[in-house]
Amino acid sequence: CKERGLPANDSISCNCKAGFVKGIVLDPFAGSVTTGLVAKRLGRDFLLIEISRKYCKIAKRRIELMNW
Repeated sequence: CKERGLPANDSISCNCKAGFVKGIVLDPFAGSVTTGLVAKRLGRDFLLIEISRKYCKIAKRRIELMNW
């Protein structure tokens, strides 16, 4: 909720009609980027962090294959 700062989900309802701000998903261990892809599918922005070059290459390839 823009006014009260509540998350937009099915278990919380806000009756103020202020609308909701789109969320950002943080994944500090991105691996093969599955969390980011699901976040995007659900309409969220995402921030991925990965230290392994191997997984960075996998993530880059998977993101490039997406038709956004």
